[in-house]
Amino acid sequence: MGADISIVERMEMPDVVENKRLFDEAVRHRDSLDRQLQTKAAEEAQEKVMKLYDEMYPDDAYFRDSYNISSLFWRLGLSWWKDVGELMKKYQDPKSDPDSEEYDEDYYRGWDLPPEGIHELLKMVQTARWDLPPEGYEEFRVWCKENHAQFEEDKEDGGHQEWIDFWEEKYDRFVAMCENAIENGWHMSCSI
Repeated sequence: MGADISIVERMEMPDVVENKRLFDEAVRHRDSLDRQLQTKAAEEAQEKVMKLYDEMYPDDAYFRDSYNISSLFWRLGLSWWKDVGELMKKYQDPKSDPDSEEYDEDYYRGWDLPPEGIHELLKMVQTARWDLPPEGYEEFRVWCKENHAQFEEDKEDGGHQEWIDFWEEKYDRFVAMCENAIENGWHMSCSI
């Protein structure tokens, strides 16, 4: 479970749409093979499906933040439900509000964040205070155990730096995606 965030207009661009078509085609091909035989063709078909799946969700169009220890928002002390949910309510399009005179039951983009909402979200993320695990070997080991996180005993820091690098990379991807959306006047769909 997690938050699935996508840039609406980017996900509708021809390259992403084509990747989806190619993915569906590759899945049909893979599913037509007898995987019980574990043939080289079946293995190659599965590898192609996995590659195309990743290409369907480019970094500048899609971001996933699981509801677990890997969550960027948890590390930033933010909540997808509370913080982003409030922004979504603030920018809700009246056409998606059943209590509004403008309500349209066929309108599906009412909960998308417009560029100004993405700007607010970006500012929230950029000013958040990081809540990172402790650095000491033993302290980090305890933190990992308490948080069901991977601890690597064979590493001098227990794998602490890998976790930091992981969250920083997620942060950079999220910020870049938001900045790109704002710059292009695109909307953000938030499935939280």
